Amino acid sequence: MICCNIRHLNLTRCSRLKLHTLNFEVPKLEVLDLSFTRVE
Repeated sequence: MICCNIRHLNLTRCSRLKLHTLNFEVPKLEVLDLSFTRVE
């Protein structure tokens, strides 16, 4: 899936985020906030 218009993605305080389960492209992404997030 391609999410063309997302420029800011805020996942702050997501508990146990599994990046390998996120499967999408964000070609215009400028800001990715993972503050206080546990990433596996």
